[in-house]
Amino acid sequence: RQGIVTEVGPDGRVRVNCGLQHPISLPSDGEYAEGERVTIRVSSRRPVRAKFADEPLPGFDVERETVADALARSDAGVCIAASRHGEALTVDRLGSLAERTAADGTTVVFGAPERGLPEILDRRPGEEAPSDEPTARFDLWLNTVPDQGSEVVRTEEAMFATLAPLTLE
Repeated sequence: RQGIVTEVGPDGRVRVNCGLQHPISLPSDGEYAEGERVTIRVSSRRPVRAKFADEPLPGFDVERETVADALARSDAGVCIAASRHGEALTVDRLGSLAERTAADGTTVVFGAPERGLPEILDRRPGEEAPSDEPTARFDLWLNTVPDQGSEVVRTEEAMFATLAPLTLE
């Protein structure tokens, strides 16, 4: 579970709100600050037994930054623009793409329901960006919800539809 440190006591204990009925008190094994996000492992709910966990929870790391900064990172990996204007994700394409993303990592940029990526990036669909612009760093424009039947897909649906197949093994 993830939780938020709500209090750091002078007695070496830390109170963490982690979604249980009440915050839990844990012995501190390091330096923690109020408001800090922590990962804990709950081994029993009655009585409550928990400890700080060193390993992060499984899942995706989601970060918010400008498109230019995201694409310029040294660990950006395969850069994908998720858009209804992209090429449809097919089983054949998925095989080679999953290998590349597993080896190199990936950065996926999503639009918003009010404005898709072409509008956000001030481009017409299919128009290539000048080579000196950060958006020229996209390796591909990918449509992971082809034949979607509506003009827009909610961002959280687009995230699942894009990230789930890219992590298949």
